[in-house]
Amino acid sequence: MAYTRSKVTGEYLKSRGVDGEKIQVIPNGVDTDIFHYYPSFVTTRREKYYLYSEN
Repeated sequence: MAYTRSKVTGEYLKSRGVDGEKIQVIPNGVDTDIFHYYPSFVTTRREKYYLYSEN
């Protein structure tokens, strides 16, 4: 089995002789229904652990 993050890479693997049936594309991304961004939580954690942005 060959895992890749894009169709383009999957096509490249096919061109190099990998059987298309053995290529699994797993897109790089985040499921926003599961993972949420809470700016106030990030700010609180940065202050607690003294992690400040360079900006």
